Amino acid sequence: KGPFGKVFRYMPLKVLEKLSSSEKGLYITRPYSGATLSHDPRVYEDLMSDPLVVKKIHTKLLFEILEASRKIFSRPLRPKCPSFAIIGSDEIIVDTKDFFYYFEMVEKAFQVKVIEGGAHELHHEIVRFSGPYLDYLKNVCLDSLYNL
Repeated sequence: KGPFGKVFRYMPLKVLEKLSSSEKGLYITRPYSGATLSHDPRVYEDLMSDPLVVKKIHTKLLFEILEASRKIFSRPLRPKCPSFAIIGSDEIIVDTKDFFYYFEMVEKAFQVKVIEGGAHELHHEIVRFSGPYLDYLKNVCLDSLYNL
């Protein structure tokens, strides 16, 4: 999402492959803030104080992730089991237009659920948003178990 997302969207796959295969690169700070992840400011504080969370990402890894996602989401996944995709309506890390395009036009086998007002980290949201998310997950899991 954002300017980098727009560049990525139109970047030829060959260019992305070349960037991801390069051994050279640099570490960049992750471009998110607490508001992008959750309505609960403690989520960002916990994330930044967690010693296991890498605060910077190497451009090589970033381009490898982008290349893999481009390849994966360029075609249907064709799952052989019930499949679900959940997104918060206030998501600002994942481009919601791309999300809905993919699941409405490319991969139609997924059941899509939107959590109104939810941000990126739905499981770390305030109860107003995490409640509906966790209830939905619980119901999906129970339905899947009982409908085997």
